[in-house]
Amino acid sequence: ALLSTPFELTTGNQAFNGSAAQSFTYQHEFESLEFNYRVKQRLDRDWMTLRPNGQWVREQSPGTSFEFLAGVRWFSADEWLHCNASGIRNGFMNIKANNDLLGLQLGTGASTNFARWEVNVKGLAGVYANFARVNRDFLILGTAASAGDPMDPDDDVPANPDAFVASDSVRAEEEDISFLGEIQTVARYHIHQNFSFRLGYQIMYLDSVAIAPFQITFTPDFNQVGLSGGS
Repeated sequence: ALLSTPFELTTGNQAFNGSAAQSFTYQHEFESLEFNYRVKQRLDRDWMTLRPNGQWVREQSPGTSFEFLAGVRWFSADEWLHCNASGIRNGFMNIKANNDLLGLQLGTGASTNFARWEVNVKGLAGVYANFARVNRDFLILGTAASAGDPMDPDDDVPANPDAFVASDSVRAEEEDISFLGEIQTVARYHIHQNFSFRLGYQIMYLDSVAIAPFQITFTPDFNQVGLSGGS
């Protein structure tokens, strides 16, 4: 069976339609660096507790404290997409999408503390200038068999997997405003004064960026960057 896409990937070009096999490799990675000014409330004074064995122990006063922060953050999100097709229609497409974000962020958090354990919740949000770049190159080869003169059986055109169809190599750049939000919660149990057990969950959302799948096109000389992606 030959493969075909149920939606249009280009203007007037058949892309990899008619290939016998296709493979995809998709990779995403990010890096972050930030400088923040942080203000945090202090807990109440510690207290002394008399244990049943007659020993006085200094313990942390339970309570909830709040924190606020503001700062500058640099964030880089890079993606790679490699597509390959084989068969009568064959070729490849390589896409690299880079997002370099620079902007301001604000955050707040709360921490509830007890003698042995504590729970922290923190949220960050910021608006960033996004300097996006996309490098895309592709090659499409192969034509299917076709009938020539219906009155002449010998005039049929055989399939040619080496026939050139289209190719391109483009680098495009564009700037936009992006949003980055982050929420995390961490619970910590103090097993010993020098040893604690932690359990946490963190989620990050990045909007208005260039993600590699949104840059797929088989139209030559197409130099626009799709910045409507989210991650």
